Amino acid sequence: MTKLLMVAVVSLVALAAACGGGGQTTRVASESASGLVSGPNDEAQATAHLQAGTTLAGQGLLEEAIVEYDQAILLDSRNATAYSNRGLAFHNLGKYQRAIDDYDEAIHLDPEYALAYSNRGNSYSAQGQHQRGVDDYTEAIGISPQYSVAHYNRGIAFQNLGLHQLAILDYDEVIQLLPSYADAYNKRGASYKELGQLELAVNDYSEAILLDSENALAFRNRALVFALLGQRQNAQEDLNFAVELGFDSPSLKEDIEELIEELTRER
Repeated sequence: MTKLLMVAVVSLVALAAACGGGGQTTRVASESASGLVSGPNDEAQATAHLQAGTTLAGQGLLEEAIVEYDQAILLDSRNATAYSNRGLAFHNLGKYQRAIDDYDEAIHLDPEYALAYSNRGNSYSAQGQHQRGVDDYTEAIGISPQYSVAHYNRGIAFQNLGLHQLAILDYDEVIQLLPSYADAYNKRGASYKELGQLELAVNDYSEAILLDSENALAFRNRALVFALLGQRQNAQEDLNFAVELGFDSPSLKEDIEELIEELTRER
C-alpha cells in the first residue's frame, strides 16, 4: 500500500479554529499559542516579544519570529508558550529536530500542554516516525479528549502505519466534533478504500463533495473507487470534475482507464 503523504507544516484552519489554535496547513494541523508570561523578571518585555513573534509567524516571517521568541525566552526561560511557538516556527522551516527540542522543553515546563504534544507529534511524523507521532497525539487526547486536531493527525499517522481501522475511529471522532469538516470524510474514505470497503468509501467521498463542491481531491478519490467498482461513466465524470478543479496528475486518466479495462476483462 502506498503510504499517504503527510505534509507537516501547517494546520487546517477549520480544525485549528475549532480548537482555539492557529497556523497554516495542507494535511496535518499545527497550532501556535500566545499567552501571558509567568516569569518573575521582565514579564512585560517578554510578553511583548512573544506577541511580536506570534504576529510575525502569522505573516510567514518565521526567521524574524524566532528572533522574537529567542528574546522572550531570554527574558523568561520558563515560558512554555514561547518554546512551543518557537518549535512551530522551526517545524514550518523544516527544522524538525529543533522543533522537537523546543516542544520537549515546553512539555517539561508544562506537562499538561496538549498543544505542545500534538505539535511535537507532527514533527515526529514529518520525520517518518509515525508511531512516536501517535504516542504524542495520544498524550494530547488524554489531556483534552475532544481535541479534534490531535484526533485528525493521529488518524493520518495511523494511515501511514497501515492501521486503517484505528484511523477510521479517529476520523469518526473528528466528524462527531466537526460534522461539516469535509477533509475528515475524505481521509476516512481513503481508509475504507484501503480496507476494500468501497461503497463506504464512495459514501464518504460523496459527503466530502457535498460539503465542499470544489474539493478536487475528493472527486479524484471517488473516481478511483468508481473505477475499482467498474463504474466507467461515474469514474470519468468525477475525473473530469477533478481536472476542471485543478487536480493535476497527467497519468491519472490513463491509470483509471486501464483499471476499468482490466476489471471489465476480468468480468
